Amino acid sequence: MGFQGSLSRSYPGAVPAMVYVQRSIEALAAEGFAPENTLAGVAVCRDELTRPFVAMVREVWGEAFELGSLGGLVFAGKAGIAAMLAHTPVRRRRRAVFFGLSHVGIDVDGEVGRVHRDGHPEASYACGALVGLLGRLERGELRTGLDPANIEFSLLRDRVLPRLRHPAHTDLLELTEVARGLIAAELDIRVREDAIEVDWALFSGVLIHGPEGDWVAPGSAWLEVGGARRAL
Repeated sequence: MGFQGSLSRSYPGAVPAMVYVQRSIEALAAEGFAPENTLAGVAVCRDELTRPFVAMVREVWGEAFELGSLGGLVFAGKAGIAAMLAHTPVRRRRRAVFFGLSHVGIDVDGEVGRVHRDGHPEASYACGALVGLLGRLERGELRTGLDPANIEFSLLRDRVLPRLRHPAHTDLLELTEVARGLIAAELDIRVREDAIEVDWALFSGVLIHGPEGDWVAPGSAWLEVGGARRAL
């Protein structure tokens, strides 16, 4: 099947990552959002594979406030989001744009979850945290609770598990989509708590690492201006 065939089957509508980021600025320009008056927030996985996407956001929007953790989930909480919003440029109305993406690899043969990292002779996995969670679910390890030695992973597991239809029979595509939805939902909740004087937009999706570059499968996206929301 190869990469393109797997991409088309698993993520129809995916676009090159830079196209996705460029479209974000085009979608918001009519509302007055621009790099000089807007602060970007990025929630993606800690994996070094996501760094090129963060660099694209910075190239288009300027410096970005990083909000993600393992799997891209947002555990910065009320204080973290409030700090970012306080850093937005001071204008009559402050502006912020958020990118919240889970991620997955697709290798040259079209296998979902596999990537080839520089310096590694063998293929590895992305998202590693979600692949690790998938392995535990397949083994029937469904225990929950905070592990002080594994804080982010246990938080990830405890957020994802309740969203799964059949935890013992899930797959990586479902886990990746659940993670995407959790990222968007957490940003929505926390931003609305503090965005009284801030106009903001959110772009969510799945970041896909391919053999020749990154793609994005767009998910939910919206703009909120003066408290009124519309889909993008």
